[in-house]
Amino acid sequence: MEGLIPDDIVERVRSGVDIVELISERVSLKKRGANYLGLCPFHNEKTPSFTVSPAKQIFHCFGCGAGGDAVGFLIRHDNFTFPEAVRRLAERAGIEIPESTPGVGRSGKGEYEATLKANLEAAEFYSDCLHKSKEGEKARAYLKKRGITDEVAREHVLGYSPSGWDGLLGRLGKKGIAPESAEKSGLAVKRSTGQGHYDRFRDRLMFPIKDVRGRVIGFGGRTMGDDEPKYLNSPETALFKKGDTLYLIDTAAEPIRKKGYAVIVEGYMDAIACHRAGVSNAVATLGTALTPGHLRLLGRYAKKVMLVFDSDAAGLKAAERSLEVFLGTEMTAKVALLPQGDDPDSLFKREGAAGLTERLKASEGLMDFVIRRVSSGANAIEEKVAAASALTGILARVTNGVERSHYIKRSAEVLGVPESALVEELNKKLGRTVAGRPGKQAFAAASRLEEELLHLAIRYPEVAVEAVGELGPDDFSDAKLRAIAAKLFEMVEAEGEVNVPRLLDTLKEQAEKEMLLALSVRGGEYDDPAASARGSVARLLKGRVDRRLAELSRQMKEAEENKDLDLLNKLQKEFIEWQKKKS
Repeated sequence: MEGLIPDDIVERVRSGVDIVELISERVSLKKRGANYLGLCPFHNEKTPSFTVSPAKQIFHCFGCGAGGDAVGFLIRHDNFTFPEAVRRLAERAGIEIPESTPGVGRSGKGEYEATLKANLEAAEFYSDCLHKSKEGEKARAYLKKRGITDEVAREHVLGYSPSGWDGLLGRLGKKGIAPESAEKSGLAVKRSTGQGHYDRFRDRLMFPIKDVRGRVIGFGGRTMGDDEPKYLNSPETALFKKGDTLYLIDTAAEPIRKKGYAVIVEGYMDAIACHRAGVSNAVATLGTALTPGHLRLLGRYAKKVMLVFDSDAAGLKAAERSLEVFLGTEMTAKVALLPQGDDPDSLFKREGAAGLTERLKASEGLMDFVIRRVSSGANAIEEKVAAASALTGILARVTNGVERSHYIKRSAEVLGVPESALVEELNKKLGRTVAGRPGKQAFAAASRLEEELLHLAIRYPEVAVEAVGELGPDDFSDAKLRAIAAKLFEMVEAEGEVNVPRLLDTLKEQAEKEMLLALSVRGGEYDDPAASARGSVARLLKGRVDRRLAELSRQMKEAEENKDLDLLNKLQKEFIEWQKKKS
């Protein structure tokens, strides 16, 4: 796969492109103050919330949270990989990327394109075998039995891999593709004894797996009898990673963006059935559980997901486990349970499009589903305690305060326990102190002040330099703002300025990036930015003093209870010194 392009070249490309001009070719923008405003291309909206900042060379949507620089825009909008986006922008800016650059030079690019060519030839070969060969009659009869017409099979480029050992290798050889290249593409396997290779897929119904740009990157093969394994996927290659790929994402991406959510099912046939039923925003995992990589992929197009499961024990368990991947992300999920023994394909056959879509409409929130499942049967006190422990463990990882408060209330109602009892258990898991002592949320109101200071630092470099001299990241109580401040302060100390696109690259979490983008394009005027910043710094420093005094008070009380007079005397002296700083 294409490797990394050196940072200095990426930076030159970013600096050489006008992001307003680039985005204006795809989105209608109107000047609004210092920024440009338009309808977001990544979700449906009637009131423009998509903002482009020429000063910072970034974009951000206040509606769906999408944002980034020129490279990020092409990745999200045109479905480019990072190297592809950089190269396209380099061409636009007249910047040459040296051929020796890893992942851009002839050898890396040639191998990448050779793998794509091998996959494309394989897809055509399998399709020909399904529709034209005598041996393919077996697969044609199987598809007919499953209700798949010739038209549907051709639409999804379904195929058949013949039972011989080298049918595909022979076809690839005629096209100038060596067995070694077929092996790298996951299409052939090297013999363990002797020399040579043989076809990986034999006597299977074949499903080409494509990326968002419609390029074949792998295959799924299904047996039509009792052979094991029932499903055989391509091995992971430079192009194909099961945990980052979804079946039918190539055709579902745009419907997902327009509808605002994705439907996730568990099988190839299930995804095809959904599309036949008009659920064009459906995709399928590839024999794996849902992964963070899947959410990152879907997050380019929507922030909502609907998970479809059978209502048998395995399906219910899988639905519960799926919550883990959503916790701590910006993605939200619903669960649609089908009748026991049904999957989307069988339900579509029996009840048609109307029956399948009705089941999807009856979905419930994933968290509500998990609360109901965990609380089910919790009648005795020890059962309630166990359920409360499990639920508060989950709720501790819900980052949005309003959302967490809602689910605490819901959990208390379902369990039949006081809400305060759950809050107390939750605070223990969060490491907070008991009521009456300052906890992590005691300084939550400071977040607006912290946002204002970072906004000033981003807009006015002199403010950033002054703030670095007074504050440290630990003076920020909000976790996202603290992470931004840490990287921002590092950049200011090293370079004396704030470069937002490069600052974005240093942040790990999507929530942190979205916060930085929102701060960067935020409006507002300051009569005296330096004075506003000094006021914010002073209040944050006061917060630092208050926090230390509160902690010392707690430690003094413990020392007094433990009759540790030496420690108590030491803490009292420190307390007096911190009190002086407050005055």
